[in-house]
Amino acid sequence: MHIAYNGLQFANKMEGMIRYARCLFDDLLTIDNKNKYTLYTSHSYNPENHYTIKHFSHPQQIILEENFLTNKSNIDIFHTPYPINDIDTLILLKSAPISIVTIHDLISYKNIGNFLSEQLMSRRQQEMRLNAEWADSIIAISEYTKQDLIKTLNIPENKIHVVYQGSDKKFQVKKNIDTTTIKSKYHITNNFIFNIGNSYPHKNIKTLVLAYKELYESGQIRHQLVIAGKKYVPETYYEIKDIIKNHNLSNQIIYLDHIDDEDLVSIYNMADLFVFPSLYEGFGMPPLEAMACGTPVVASNETCIPEVLGDSALLIDATSVTALAKAIYDGINNQNLRDSLISKGFPKALSYKWTQTAQDTLKVYESVFEQYQNKQSKISSTMGIYLTKQIQFQIEYQNMSIRQFIIKKILRYFKSKIPLLQSFQWINQIGYWIFKNKSLRSRFLNN
Repeated sequence: MHIAYNGLQFANKMEGMIRYARCLFDDLLTIDNKNKYTLYTSHSYNPENHYTIKHFSHPQQIILEENFLTNKSNIDIFHTPYPINDIDTLILLKSAPISIVTIHDLISYKNIGNFLSEQLMSRRQQEMRLNAEWADSIIAISEYTKQDLIKTLNIPENKIHVVYQGSDKKFQVKKNIDTTTIKSKYHITNNFIFNIGNSYPHKNIKTLVLAYKELYESGQIRHQLVIAGKKYVPETYYEIKDIIKNHNLSNQIIYLDHIDDEDLVSIYNMADLFVFPSLYEGFGMPPLEAMACGTPVVASNETCIPEVLGDSALLIDATSVTALAKAIYDGINNQNLRDSLISKGFPKALSYKWTQTAQDTLKVYESVFEQYQNKQSKISSTMGIYLTKQIQFQIEYQNMSIRQFIIKKILRYFKSKIPLLQSFQWINQIGYWIFKNKSLRSRFLNN
């Protein structure tokens, strides 16, 4: 088989779906010496293994250069390890000979905390639905995500394959940690409880802070709370910061925007307890990383978390401040509980290996290839010719400096007339229509 792998987002920060995509690709190359791999990417990415690499500045170039619309492609399978979040680029799934998409979760259908505008939520839901419907096969990273796809999007069960993620080998018990330097670097002055969670409402950091406040103010614990996570949703982030400030907890709760990757293993090891109160996950890797480092875990009993962690973590109702506070107290003070969680945590973390993820993914490739290798094209020859012209035109528009000129004129023209110009994608689409219409383009540019 010749497998094309979507690495166009590999340049992004190594977290979440990007970590999954890169770790999986590296291990596929390690275990598979039989099949051919081509990586589509927009930047340099050079693991030791040999493979073909193709650089594309625009995703739609793949469709043309790989002959996806003409039934002459030498690619057998196109796998995107994360959903494609661009309506124009989703045609990759429809046009590829055989397409597979990894879907991590359906958070766009939950909108916990109403952090998405109605317009943005609708767009993301449409993108996710098209990913699920247009791909020939889906890899779900947990049984929970599979069932979510079936219930929410009515996807046939036999189209979905569950392949669990792996845990990075670097997460392990570490000796000879320079604790003084690390504590100084991150302003930690005491023993601490650790959490990784950005400011998306479903990460439930507010409840964690309130539970900690209850424990600290009642004198039940003196540990600090260290939270690491990006402020993706400013409203939630600043609400949490206000709680910390208003209750004089700024010296007790350390809210970090970022922890250097090389320090993360040490911080997991140094923490006395890891708390993961998330209300929605497709898999949930951080608790396993903590377990691999010998740190006991308290976690939510929501969505896929019980499936992934089993009895190796103390699972509780994380919507309850009282329940979460009690679990944190027990996780710090109950030595028998701590010993039990640590001993169960090691084998649980070790059961999730990237080599196994790669082997199971390869089995999906083989199964899907056998099922679909003689299938008819999803796009007719007439439609293929039409789409080819449209894609060529869009790529030309994207690459031309005239695009920037048109967009600037649109912004100037609408500035005082439409206060709700929030969507750059919408502005860009107007610019494309103007560019595509020769008469309108000439009048617009000469005006």
